[in-house]
Amino acid sequence: MKITLTKDQIIKSRRIADGFDYTLNGSSVESTTGIDLDAYLERDIRQRYLELIDTAPPHLLAPGNIASQCSLSTAQGAATISTPANCRRVFEVRLGGWLRPCAVLPPEQAEATIRAQSNPYAAATPANPVAVELPGRTDGGSPSIMAWPAGSAIAAVNAATDPGPDLYILDEAALPHLLKPLTPLKTL
Repeated sequence: MKITLTKDQIIKSRRIADGFDYTLNGSSVESTTGIDLDAYLERDIRQRYLELIDTAPPHLLAPGNIASQCSLSTAQGAATISTPANCRRVFEVRLGGWLRPCAVLPPEQAEATIRAQSNPYAAATPANPVAVELPGRTDGGSPSIMAWPAGSAIAAVNAATDPGPDLYILDEAALPHLLKPLTPLKTL
């Protein structure tokens, strides 16, 4: 089931999971020196969340249709879909005129997929479309997708997006990944 948590909610859950939440026993601890535990937890949770979006299976995420936020350009029988800046992964696309959606192939398969389109026996058709993420994404940039055959419009783009550092949207089955206890800090 899809859940949405704020930054404060996820930090509180993480503090409880790590045993750092003292509000449950009626005591309070105050320190004027030391690390800012919430800032440390926030950084760790954010890193784990982005890793989750980038690598987890789609069923652990909360992908949505971002077709209205994408742009389409066509040339030589192929369509290029540009995704918005907050898009991290695209799982499936469907263009107008296609008979079904298709899964997006990884960038490692781009060259072979592009070559296959010049073979009339292996080329994509509306009944058997093909889409591949283009290589060359740099430092958190959004993915670009090349799809065949070119369609007249974007019907659907099923993708995982990053809502920003103040919101966490995921399937509840992925929550334990974000709430894992901290590993000890390494000393030099």
